[in-house]
Amino acid sequence: MLHSILISFPELVTLAFVSFLTSYGINKFILKSNNNRFSFFYIPADKSPTNARLLGGLSILVSSLLAMTLFYQMNKLEFTISEKIILKTSFIAALIIGLAGYIDDKIEVRARYKLLAQITSISIISLYQISFDSVENILFTIASFIVGMALVNGTNLLDGLDSMSTKLGVITQLAFLILAMHSKNYILLASSLIMISGLIGFYFFGKEPAKIYLGEIGGAYLGLIAFAQFHLVLINSNLSENSTDFKSISLASLIISFPIIELAISFVRRIVMKKSPFRGDKLHLHYILKSRYHLSPSTTSNILSISMVFFLMMGASFIEFLPTFSAYPLFLFCISLSYCAFCFHDWKKMMIKNSMTNIFLYFEDKPVYVIDSDLFKKINLKINSAKLQEKKSKSAA
Repeated sequence: MLHSILISFPELVTLAFVSFLTSYGINKFILKSNNNRFSFFYIPADKSPTNARLLGGLSILVSSLLAMTLFYQMNKLEFTISEKIILKTSFIAALIIGLAGYIDDKIEVRARYKLLAQITSISIISLYQISFDSVENILFTIASFIVGMALVNGTNLLDGLDSMSTKLGVITQLAFLILAMHSKNYILLASSLIMISGLIGFYFFGKEPAKIYLGEIGGAYLGLIAFAQFHLVLINSNLSENSTDFKSISLASLIISFPIIELAISFVRRIVMKKSPFRGDKLHLHYILKSRYHLSPSTTSNILSISMVFFLMMGASFIEFLPTFSAYPLFLFCISLSYCAFCFHDWKKMMIKNSMTNIFLYFEDKPVYVIDSDLFKKINLKINSAKLQEKKSKSAA
């Protein structure tokens, strides 16, 4: 399905400008806020060495939703029904994620409530075109929901270093932008450009040393938008004249794979180490890379960004030159193997350390009896040679 929407270059520039200015302006308000002035934007980050603030994700959310609303009003008569539904459901889901993230940054709600907000948001997008007329449609909806939840939580895991989520987010959106230009998907094109502009507006405040962190809103919202964009690609599956539907899904899946792989590997690793898969740790790739080579957060995020570009190009080559049914699994295997090979040494050391700690803890819980040596004036050892000889004879027999 090709789109009837045509958007001019001045319109794209206007949308990008609105997104950038809104994002930059909100971050300025956040920096100027305190308990008495703009208190809504004042949420200091705990234990921040730079006295940073939270709510950077709010600037990206508001700026992108404002610009997309403007885009919708300019072209609302030209959208298909499916496109209108996905845009409206994404807007509602974004508001839910944003509200839940703001409350969590403000008062730190329990994990169960954050999970409920994620489930609700992902369900709104996943169920927009559910149909129970076939098993395939039901399975597709379930798979879509699982991918959405993995994407939102995986993107949160990647928000660990200054500017890392921003840089990876820009690369993700640039990849969607290229895909949109190739497929003439102008909704995807506009949304990608708007997101890039909002991320750049935040980058001036989130770069090392960070003055503002994304907070709980940021990572979840970046994952949610990528999930909505993935659905836009599914709606418009004709990426080129010779592409099949499966090939188009593979190309879109490349872009959203990295957070999902991060989550999957972390989940399995924690289970293997006999730890709760829901408890955080410092054994992610970016932490290990930073610690092993004593890198700055900025340098670490730059290396990971370059790696992401490399793997995206490799995956696109697989899809272009290999059979479509094997290209994407091969891409997943290569990136997962590279990740695990790099981190395995540190994981092994941690497992040994945990084993030794468990041994010490085991004996620490046992009662220890101390006998005063003064009570023993004389110790006599008597060996019964007859019984000893008898035992040797039995053993020889």
